[in-house]
Amino acid sequence: MQPDEPDIWEEGKFTPDPDCDRSPVRYRTVTGPDGLPTNARTIYVDWRKSGHIHRFFQCIQVNFDEETIDDSLEIIEDDDSVPDESKGRADMWQAAEIDCSHNICHIHPNGHHPPSGLPVDKQFIHRLDSLKDVRYACAVSSVLINTIAINAMKTCGGEWDERTITGIAEGAVQTLRRAESIRNSH
Repeated sequence: MQPDEPDIWEEGKFTPDPDCDRSPVRYRTVTGPDGLPTNARTIYVDWRKSGHIHRFFQCIQVNFDEETIDDSLEIIEDDDSVPDESKGRADMWQAAEIDCSHNICHIHPNGHHPPSGLPVDKQFIHRLDSLKDVRYACAVSSVLINTIAINAMKTCGGEWDERTITGIAEGAVQTLRRAESIRNSH
């Protein structure tokens, strides 16, 4: 929570329909500065009802074992769950996870189960009071995930360092807040 935004984590009013259909998981390989695929990919999945997004999850998944790329994906259903160390995989890391539990869209800058075992505090992206808010948060989240992936490639050159990725994710959220502040002041 930012000191100048005391009620930022107040839950939104929107409640996702429990009968939503889950979309197929979409993967996009992150390419390196040389245009070749890296050991990371962005992941997106949403839950829809009548064509409207009610929930979504996005992340960057880093595969440390380049010989084995599988379709493993852990979607944390309840953001209050305590990270279970046995859930983390030594060969894979879901970095910069964005989800929308408790009617608040937020990012876990180094994921729920980072390699260090020390998840940093989640950061607020957008309060969800309506389907329009969910649609907006989903679009903003896509931009954030792609910005983090691009900046990570520029900064790390394919070496996915947890500390650097966390800093890039936190910086991207701060840039978003500044842009929204400017937009809202006009």
